[in-house]
Amino acid sequence: RSRIQENAPKNFHISLPGVLLINSKSQGGKSHLGHCIMYNHRKQFAWGVSFSQSGFNVENLSYVPGKFKHIRYSPLVLKALLMEQAKLINAGHKAPLVYIIFDDAITDIDPEDKVLKEAITQSKHYNIFILITTQSINALPTWIRENAFQICLFKMWTESAIEAAYRSYGQNHGNVKEFK
Repeated sequence: RSRIQENAPKNFHISLPGVLLINSKSQGGKSHLGHCIMYNHRKQFAWGVSFSQSGFNVENLSYVPGKFKHIRYSPLVLKALLMEQAKLINAGHKAPLVYIIFDDAITDIDPEDKVLKEAITQSKHYNIFILITTQSINALPTWIRENAFQICLFKMWTESAIEAAYRSYGQNHGNVKEFK
């Protein structure tokens, strides 16, 4: 058994399908948490793709087969996944649950990317789970932050990150200071 397997929380519930956003500074544990989540739910996924700037490292995202690992985000790869799911759904079949992982790779995207917007806003309809890890929650477009089914916020160090998180998730707090 690996260290990930031994340390993975056993009863950590996530919304499947859905969008999970994990924010942390560099080396803050976001990829480790993502790995634990994927390990615990591995039997529920048929397949998936990952986009990770550190995808060249074979140990990173070791649970994703090499041919499905991409170092840079590609709308064409994402569109192909959506089309495959849509083809099954339109034929009257239940599309299998698939995953899309953005491991510190989403802040480079075009905020008007229609393919990504479709995947994130229609994740339940396509039966996809999207895991987003980022160091810069404030760099994500509002439509990504606000379509997350669940979020995990580690300590944030900048006022712009805290304010972006507050604007999207702080509705139960009177102001930014209380949210901190």
